[in-house]
Amino acid sequence: MMLSKEELATTAFTQKQFTSSIERSQKQMEGWHFGIRKHLFDYDSVINKQRTRIYAKRDEIIMKS
Repeated sequence: MMLSKEELATTAFTQKQFTSSIERSQKQMEGWHFGIRKHLFDYDSVINKQRTRIYAKRDEIIMKS
C-alpha cells in the first residue's frame, strides 16, 4: 500500500501494521540474500573442481620431470 506524502503525514500506523511491514521486508531480504549465497556456493563448487583438476595435472607434470 503506497501512500502519498500527505496521506503518510496524516496516517497513524499501528504497532501491528509496522511490525508486519518490517517482517515482510525482512523475509524478502533474507530470501534475496539466500539466493546470493546459493549462487556463490554453486560458483565456488565449480571453481573448486577446476582447481583440483589443475593441481592434479600440475602434480602429474612435476612427477614426470
